[in-house]
Order: sequence, then structure tokens, then C-alpha cells
Amino acid sequence: MSADNWAICPKCRKVALNQKEELAGKAKKGYGKLPPEEYEELLLLSRKPIDEETTMREDFCMGTDKYGDFSIEYSAFCQNCDFKFKFMHSESVGLDE
Repeated sequence: MSADNWAICPKCRKVALNQKEELAGKAKKGYGKLPPEEYEELLLLSRKPIDEETTMREDFCMGTDKYGDFSIEYSAFCQNCDFKFKFMHSESVGLDE
């Protein structure tokens, strides 16, 4: 079965942003203390764009059945990290009104 969609994982993105901030902090803290090559390398790594691969699989289903019940189901999980999310909701569409 194929996925309904592939998206960028919010957890992987947050981890990558945190790593960039950490590298920038090390560079800032090491200014004038680190060898120039090491300082430049930290700066380059902190400025490198985040690799935003679509590693999060999304599956969803939405509709109303013949009994008048509306339901929606959504699930997502990342192939690179342990991120998972699931949402389900159902309710009557109010046929008795």
C-alpha cells in the first residue's frame, strides 16, 4: 500500500535546526580562540542549508458512511526517527434533526 503523502518530518527538522544553532554557538564562543580553519569549518557547517527530505509518511481517510457517521483518520511516521502521530475523530452528521 502506498502512502497518501510524503512530508518533511517536524522532529527531524527541529533536530537539524538545533544542531545548526549549536554549531553557530561553538563558532561564536570559539572566535579568536580556535584555529582559523576550525572556526571557518564551524561557520560553514552552521550556515549549510537543512536537508529537508520527505521522510515522513502520511496516511489519511475521510468520509461519511451510509449510517450518517462522519470520520477522519490521520497517521504519520518518520522513516528516519521515532516521530509518530495519530488522529482519529468521528461524529454523527445529525440525520435525526
